Amino acid sequence: MPVKIARSTPRPSFGLPELLVAIPHLASGFQGRCQIATIHAGFGVIRGMSVEGSAPSARVCLKSNDLFVSGEFSMIANLSLETLLAEPPKLYEHEGQLIPWPWGIDARTCLELNGRLKPGMNTLETGGGLSTIIFAASGCQHTCIMPDNALANNIQNYCRSASIDTSKVRFIISKSCDVIHQLSHSAYDLILIDGCHGFPSVFVDFCYSAKALKLGGALIVDDLHIYTCDLIASFMRSDPGWNVELITTRVAVAIKVSDTIDNEWTNQPFVVFRSKPSSVIKNPLYFARLAARTLRAEGARVTAKKILRKMA
Repeated sequence: MPVKIARSTPRPSFGLPELLVAIPHLASGFQGRCQIATIHAGFGVIRGMSVEGSAPSARVCLKSNDLFVSGEFSMIANLSLETLLAEPPKLYEHEGQLIPWPWGIDARTCLELNGRLKPGMNTLETGGGLSTIIFAASGCQHTCIMPDNALANNIQNYCRSASIDTSKVRFIISKSCDVIHQLSHSAYDLILIDGCHGFPSVFVDFCYSAKALKLGGALIVDDLHIYTCDLIASFMRSDPGWNVELITTRVAVAIKVSDTIDNEWTNQPFVVFRSKPSSVIKNPLYFARLAARTLRAEGARVTAKKILRKMA
């Protein structure tokens, strides 16, 4: 693959997207150092670049604060995240044409996702689209579960056109609720739930995603404006197994701190708080309201029988 590299005097100024495309080797005879404002490793921002030596023994060094990477790089996409957000890829078929998906993950979720990804991470998502491109560009070992084979093909075609490597992306063409239980437990560093949000599918995704996620791994739940997704976020906020680091009107990001997904309901504050109490003595107001409703609906005789049965 041809090398695109900015040759200039030290400390030139470049704007987005002045990016490296690939560095399998350096152009013969080039030697020296330069800096650019932003270069693209996946969709990561790395400030400062040095190039030393000449082909075939040249070395490329990328530095960003404590990050130091040295060696040859097989592929760096010629596309910035900013460009991707400004010009969303047309991945979805509508009336014979490809269009951007209007209900895809929003810009903040893209930035949050991209900021958490690192090359080599083992990642999973239910659903697919713009997020799949970000996973691929970040060099993750990624599994994408979705039932739409045409969408998977369109994602791969777009990535090829943008020089994004998809060799580490595995597509499972299926409804996630039919296959997610087959995934290995404690195997994934980050999981995005953004597939079917209906009941009970999204809860199946959550259950087995929680099992598949490593301790310390991140779970991202998109579309909190939908009741089922918001319910999952509310559960994680109250459950000791999760540390919710971010919650907006659209997305929740939580870190798994312990395995609590198989706990009984009595050990889940979210469920306990919302459950109907069973003791009349401990919860007189609840049962007084219940008795009043029963009295209005069913009459005194039925209400009396139910009260006696409960007190027995």
